Amino acid sequence: SATNTPRIEYDASGNCLGLLMEASRTNLVIQSADLTAYTLTNVTIGGNAIAAPDGTTTADSITETVTSGLHRAQSTAIGVANVANTFSCFVKAGLRTKGRITMGGASGSTIANFDLVAVTATPVTPSGNGTCTAATITALANGWFRVTATGVPDSTSGLTYAPRIDLADAAFSFSYAGDTGSVGLYAWGLQAEAAAFASSYIPTTTVSVARTADSCIRTLGSEFSAT
Repeated sequence: SATNTPRIEYDASGNCLGLLMEASRTNLVIQSADLTAYTLTNVTIGGNAIAAPDGTTTADSITETVTSGLHRAQSTAIGVANVANTFSCFVKAGLRTKGRITMGGASGSTIANFDLVAVTATPVTPSGNGTCTAATITALANGWFRVTATGVPDSTSGLTYAPRIDLADAAFSFSYAGDTGSVGLYAWGLQAEAAAFASSYIPTTTVSVARTADSCIRTLGSEFSAT
C-alpha cells in the first residue's frame, strides 16, 4: 500500500478482518515471483502462466520432464543466520498435489512437506543440521495455498541457503519419473524472513526488499471524553 493508506486484511472468502499492522520485515529471496531465473532440475518454467493470488498474471508453471529423479526449482542462495527463519511460498496444484519447500544448504535445512488435497503441512527433520519447528498451510481463493516452514537452517553457524520447491508424486516420493509436458505445480511469491512466523508477502526482483513497520495514528475528536 502507498504511504498514508491503511492496509486492510481479508480472508479467502472476502470477509474483512480489519486493519493489518505488521513489524518491519525483509524478504531475502531474490526474484520472488520469477522462477525462470532459478536453477532447475528436471523441470521447465512457464513464466507469467496464470493469475497469482494478488490477481496479476505473474504466477509461474512448473512443468516436469520425463527424467527420473528430483523435480525442483531452486532460487539464488541467500545468507541466513543461525536463528529462527521462516520460508514461505504460494502454490497451486497442477498434476501434482504434493511437494515440499526447503531452505537448504550444505550443512543444514528447514523443510516442510505439503499436501494440497489433505490441506496439511508437516515439519521434516533434516538428515544433517537444522530444524523445522513449525509448518503451516493456508487455503486462499482460486485453489491457491500459502505454505510456510519455520526453523533454524543450521544449528552450528550462519551459512548460505537456497530456497527451493520440490514436486512429489502420489506416493509422496520426491525422486520419480516425471510426466513429460504436464504442469506439476504453479508457484508464486517465495519469501524468506528472519522471524518465527511469516508476514505478508514482500515482492522482490534483483535485490532483497524491506518493508517498514506499519504505524497507525488517529486524532481523536468529540467522540472522546477526557472524563
